[in-house]
Amino acid sequence: MAEAGTQVKGIPDSKSVYTVDDEGFITVPKGDLPKDKAYENIAVEVKIDGEADFKSSATNTIVPAKMQVRLVINEEKTPTVGLFGTGEDQAKPCVNLWFKVQRKKLNTSGSGSWEGIPAALGNTQKTVKIYEYKDGVSNPTTVATHTQIEVADDGTGHNYGNCRVQIKRKFIYTDLKYLDKTKVADSDDYWGEYSAGAFRYARIGIEGCYGEAIMLQSYIKLLPAQFTPTISEMTRSELYGDGSTGGVDDLVNLTGTLDVSKVKKELFLASEYKKASKVGGLDVYEPVVGKIDEAGEIFKINFSSSTTSTNIIQSKVTIDGAFTARAVNYQSTVDLTNNSLANFYNLSLGNISGASGTLYLRVNGTYVTAPAGSENGIEIKVSSN
Repeated sequence: MAEAGTQVKGIPDSKSVYTVDDEGFITVPKGDLPKDKAYENIAVEVKIDGEADFKSSATNTIVPAKMQVRLVINEEKTPTVGLFGTGEDQAKPCVNLWFKVQRKKLNTSGSGSWEGIPAALGNTQKTVKIYEYKDGVSNPTTVATHTQIEVADDGTGHNYGNCRVQIKRKFIYTDLKYLDKTKVADSDDYWGEYSAGAFRYARIGIEGCYGEAIMLQSYIKLLPAQFTPTISEMTRSELYGDGSTGGVDDLVNLTGTLDVSKVKKELFLASEYKKASKVGGLDVYEPVVGKIDEAGEIFKINFSSSTTSTNIIQSKVTIDGAFTARAVNYQSTVDLTNNSLANFYNLSLGNISGASGTLYLRVNGTYVTAPAGSENGIEIKVSSN
């Protein structure tokens, strides 16, 4: 073992001189390590402390190559269109992105294979940043940060099923009569002015993997979301019940129409993404765009017997906005937020309630301004037959 203070030079690809520490090692910064291959049993030049000249060492020096790391899409779980699951962002459209962090150790011939980051290394919980590109693939803006995401491979590959971030899809203004345009314009989630075919890219990045800052080796193509169309008319009819309880316990039939006149057909998406093109040498994952005119439904509307009920009755909403739901309690909850296609930025619809024998549906939401003096949001009258 070399004595402390001994100087060493001749590390491949490096012109630096290193000093042996008290434990007999030299520390070579990652930037000084060879990039193309590792070296074994080579001679370097050493100068013992106090001597004037460097001398060739024995051929027993091992120099590893710089570790290569990358951030890639988990190809077993391609991106999907979905909804944020918890908190204030619940039911807001997003793109689910599963990823892998991998390393490659080069051998003395310069070859190696990509593998997961071993958990035994420690410090494998990383911060993932989401970047949005509004102008081509330059000048990214950080739009979200997720901390404590475990990026190590668990040995079976199962951990990569949990390596996920959700990229929020921003919304466009659709001029629904219930929306307050001022509130929309002030939102950080507002896409801005929209024209047909408009899109943006997103990527994710991680710092601190073997000292490297790595970016996803793909772009995710983003299309804006739009607000859920609201109910323009609805009719209630008795299935049975004598009405003596004011309709509270009566089962009914509800039919109605959503106002789909503002729906942007070019934003009607399927639930999955596919690898479709390249930009700047990197793969682009694009959403599969659905043909809305051929769709049997644009989404589902949920009805339940109370605000706490788990007995959900789903009704298909057709392309013209029509829907029918049966066996629904008079004071039901109408839920437009958890549609299966996740293509809309959702408003919140309150309970249907009976007041003086008249049925109303109350529309609420962050971007809705109720009429002056109304504490219950905007009311849509439901007729009876």
